[in-house]
Amino acid sequence: MSLPIEHLAAKEKIFAAFKEFPLFQGLPDEVLVVFFVAAQEEIYRNGQVVMKEGDHGQELFIIGGGTVDVFIHHGESEQTRLAQLHKGDFFGEMCVIEPSLRSATVVVSETAILYSLKSTCLNKVYQVWPEQQSTIMANLARELSKRVQQLDPTYFDRAW
Repeated sequence: MSLPIEHLAAKEKIFAAFKEFPLFQGLPDEVLVVFFVAAQEEIYRNGQVVMKEGDHGQELFIIGGGTVDVFIHHGESEQTRLAQLHKGDFFGEMCVIEPSLRSATVVVSETAILYSLKSTCLNKVYQVWPEQQSTIMANLARELSKRVQQLDPTYFDRAW
């Protein structure tokens, strides 16, 4: 069975976008293809909760479009918005680095296209291409450092 040319063109456009995601910077195309094929695409509407603080998680999410807000104590009197994330950003990475409960609630604020990658997929990639683990971890660290800087510029400046 062959796919219509329009479908293939759309897939090629999405793959090109994958190459631009900060999480995937510096990875060879053969590794990107594995992530691209394994990623589950889902559309979330405004107000929809993607993940809840305290839940178990085994995947990270990459934003292909739209906007999400990251909260702690969501729905409680001490609710705090930690960040607003956009296309190219990712979240849920802590459960992929180390099995743990979700540390925040993520709510869609502008209809979003999200790609999820399970930790098992990442682990399989590391088995085949162990040298790529350091690239992915460096990308994660770089992006997390940017978040700390945005969250608390005064603290970040003191650290340097």
